[in-house]
Amino acid sequence: MIIVSDLDGTLTELGKSSVSPRTLEAAAAWKRAGHHILIATGRSSSSLPVIVRKLSDVDTVICSNGGVVKDLRTGSSTALGCFTSGEAEWIVKTARSLDRTVALRVETTSRLIADHGFQRGQAGSSIVEVCEDPFARLSPQDVIVKLSFHTSEQAYASLFRDVDCAVGRDRIVTPGTAGLSNFDVGPAGVDKGKGVDFVSRLLGFSASDCVALGDMPNDFPMLAWAGQAFCLGEHARDAPAGIRMAPSAAEEGWALTVESLLQSMQGRFDQRSQRSER
Repeated sequence: MIIVSDLDGTLTELGKSSVSPRTLEAAAAWKRAGHHILIATGRSSSSLPVIVRKLSDVDTVICSNGGVVKDLRTGSSTALGCFTSGEAEWIVKTARSLDRTVALRVETTSRLIADHGFQRGQAGSSIVEVCEDPFARLSPQDVIVKLSFHTSEQAYASLFRDVDCAVGRDRIVTPGTAGLSNFDVGPAGVDKGKGVDFVSRLLGFSASDCVALGDMPNDFPMLAWAGQAFCLGEHARDAPAGIRMAPSAAEEGWALTVESLLQSMQGRFDQRSQRSER
C-alpha cells in the first residue's frame, strides 16, 4: 500500500514546519510494515522542506497542486501543465482589473518570483525572488506552472469568486493556505488527482493500492482518485462523497488515521492466519 499525503495542514499543522513525534512514529511504523509514503503538495518544487525526504521513501514528489513532478534523486522537474506567458499575463491583468492592489507570485518549475506586495503578506523565504514585476524576471526557459494571488482578508472572498468566474472555466482556481488570503490559478486539467495518476503509472501502483490524506479543497481530486481517502479537519464536510472524515493535524489526525489503518490491516492478517490453521 502507498499513502499519498498532502503536507501543510495534513502532515504538519498550518504555519508549522515540523512534524509531531506521534506522526513521525506512525510514518515509521507504516514503512516498517512494508508500505510507502508519497508527498503531494501545493508547494513549489523549489520550496520543499527537509521533512519531505525524512518522511517519504519514494524518490518522487508531486508539487504545485499536481502541476509538477520532481525527481529527488536528480533534482529534475517535469511540468504536467503550464501557461504561456501571454495567457499568464492576461490572467494577472484580469485579476488586477478586479482589484488593483492584488499581489502576485509567479511559480515556474524551478523558481518562485513574487512582487513586493505578495512577499509582505507572507512569511519571509530565501528561495523567493522579490521584484517589482515578476514577468520581467522570467527567462525564455522558464515554464510557468502556477499563479498565486494575495489580497486583504476583507477582499479575499469576493476577489476569489470574481477571478474564478472570469478565468476559471478553462483554468483551475483553488484556495491557498488557510488564513493567508491567498488563492492559486493553475492550468486546465491539472490538479493533485492528475498528478497522482501520472505518478501511479510511473511507479506502478493503482488507485486500489492508495490511501490519500488531505485537508483542503485542492486535495479533493487526489482524495477522489484514491481507493481510500481521508479529509482532515473542517473541510471534510465539503469533501466529495465516499471520503472519510478525520481529526485535524492539530489533533494528530494523520497519526490516528495511519495507526487505525495498520491495526485494521493487522486484524485482517490475523483472521486469515486463523482460518488457514483450521
